[in-house]
Amino acid sequence: MILDSMLSYLLAASGATATIYGVSGEMYCGSPDSPQACDSSATTASGEPFDPTKPTAAVAIPNKYILRPGWVMLRLEGGKCSPVRINDRMNERYVHTDIRFDLSPAAVASLGGTPSPTWSGRVHICLGREIHGGRIEGEPLVAQGDGK
Repeated sequence: MILDSMLSYLLAASGATATIYGVSGEMYCGSPDSPQACDSSATTASGEPFDPTKPTAAVAIPNKYILRPGWVMLRLEGGKCSPVRINDRMNERYVHTDIRFDLSPAAVASLGGTPSPTWSGRVHICLGREIHGGRIEGEPLVAQGDGK
């Protein structure tokens, strides 16, 4: 598969393993050549401050892409969809691995997981029925009634 856009990388990440970051001040934030503690003083790839109390995520994309923060609906395997803000980039070495998302502790909790330093799980992007109130986008609305 040729991946040529940020959306392609997000879709390819659906169903992949996610890990957690921002637990106990680990040194996984910042650029690989200058790591910093993952706390409220860290800056994400989009320029937003890292906040482990907000449901945010980093995604595995090449460094050539400018990361503009935005919300996506994610869910854990078998879980319900919840909004998570993509505002960070993982180290580029994860682009072609099974680990494609890093979630903040708040994102793990909002998706129904229990945050811990060793948490990991499969994460899926919610599409179609899950984000359109039970209706696939473009599907016609059908009037409910007795047919009279």
